[in-house]
Amino acid sequence: MLYDVPHNNSGVEIKYRLDGGIFKLARHSSQRNTNTMNVSELQYADDNAAVAHTQAELQESVDNFHAAYTCFGLTVNKVKTKILAQPRPGENTPSTSSKEIENRLQAGHTAYGRLSTRVFKNKDLTTHTKMMVYKTIIVSTLLYACETWTLYSRDLKKLEQFHQKK
Repeated sequence: MLYDVPHNNSGVEIKYRLDGGIFKLARHSSQRNTNTMNVSELQYADDNAAVAHTQAELQESVDNFHAAYTCFGLTVNKVKTKILAQPRPGENTPSTSSKEIENRLQAGHTAYGRLSTRVFKNKDLTTHTKMMVYKTIIVSTLLYACETWTLYSRDLKKLEQFHQKK
């Protein structure tokens, strides 16, 4: 059934070597011992990432996913679907990541405030227990959906300040 879905050559071109020279980037410009492949999708368990250079390529890839999922009786959850646009080097695009990071920082502060008296100011709990609660609850609340963020140095400063305050 998957062979019925049309394939194209869109995606991101990746050059790789298998001869041990992976960290010598100058060797990637060589045509000898260098392999090339187009990556148009990345899948893991129930997560799927489509890679494209243009909006039209992305739409075509999403349409192909929809066709393949329909063959198996699956659907794409539109509420959980996220789009990450990474600008080309040197291009500036309006970013919603900063607003999203601000929302996550606020959620982290709220979570810390709710646990402050019961956990962090409780003298009966060990530092180890408090650190485990911090890492489990606060950090996971703070970094929820962080894989979709485009981080800038100002955003990293805000995240570091959050950790230093707590």
